[in-house]
Amino acid sequence: MNTGVIATKVCKACRQEKPLGEFYVQVRPGLRDATMTVCKECHRERVKRATAERKKKSRLSWRASHSTTSVRSVRCKR
Repeated sequence: MNTGVIATKVCKACRQEKPLGEFYVQVRPGLRDATMTVCKECHRERVKRATAERKKKSRLSWRASHSTTSVRSVRCKR
């Protein structure tokens, strides 16, 4: 009995066909099945990568802004 419900979907990142349960729900107009275009596993990897890049950029920015005054040199003078 075919009710017209899509049981699987292809992930846009890994290009594997997976069941709809492997995709996060995202209610947006225009999405026929209300799920994201990438699977949960690929989405988690994408978020991890973006978080790591953001932390690295923040760390480098902090170091650049604090490079004129060395914290170690202030502590060593005690």
